[in-house]
Amino acid sequence: MKEGFPKPPKAEVRERLHHNIEDVVVHATETRRECQLNPDSPGCEPELIHNEIENSELAGLYHNYEEHKIVKLSDLTGSIAKIAAHLEQELTKVDPESEEGQFITTQFNLLKTRDKEVRSSVQRYIRTLSKFYNLKKQRVRMEPEEFRYQMEEADRRRKAAHDALLDTLSIYSRILSQLQNEDYLEGFTVVMWKQGIELTDSAESEQTLFSFASLVLQDRDLVKDWAVTAHVCDELQLSREAKKNASTEGRELPDAD
Repeated sequence: MKEGFPKPPKAEVRERLHHNIEDVVVHATETRRECQLNPDSPGCEPELIHNEIENSELAGLYHNYEEHKIVKLSDLTGSIAKIAAHLEQELTKVDPESEEGQFITTQFNLLKTRDKEVRSSVQRYIRTLSKFYNLKKQRVRMEPEEFRYQMEEADRRRKAAHDALLDTLSIYSRILSQLQNEDYLEGFTVVMWKQGIELTDSAESEQTLFSFASLVLQDRDLVKDWAVTAHVCDELQLSREAKKNASTEGRELPDAD
């Protein structure tokens, strides 16, 4: 359990040991796909995913994410989009060839697609966890030496994806800090989240920009757990929406003549 998050009773921790992170990630994705394709099937049970993450080591982080006490993935991507739009507007007020114009152009170019890059980096990391899950299922059909080689390759790719995620988040955090220091974010409130800061109030403001504090980005395990939690919460929301929409559509069907 990460420092700064509520610790459950020891018995509850023991109860959670039977759900590992790779299982939760894969089951969340499978459930979302099933709910979108066939929401009435037995495989579309979003609450099973809720129960799995509740019974995993990420339960504390999951609760804080769902209650918006920590930065969500949508907070980051939304903030990046808002800054890019703001900079684009600022460019209309200056000479693009001037030193200030070139500075704004550089920052805008670094940010204009970074919201997609952040989301893609999370997804790339999640895919490496799915690879571990699939390899473990195939172990009985593989020679020990081949299995060991495949696991080492999967671990190498996982680490590379983890590094890429940290780099993407760090670049955004540095740009945000620089823009704030240079007074280009007048009218915005900047929140550099770290453990101990709850976002319940500030999360509702359209003028709030979010990122991670450098201390958070130095904690590889916390960023990894945050990425997994973000993925599972997004998949859970999409699964619930698909099931709810199907139920609503079913109630609205006219009676047959």
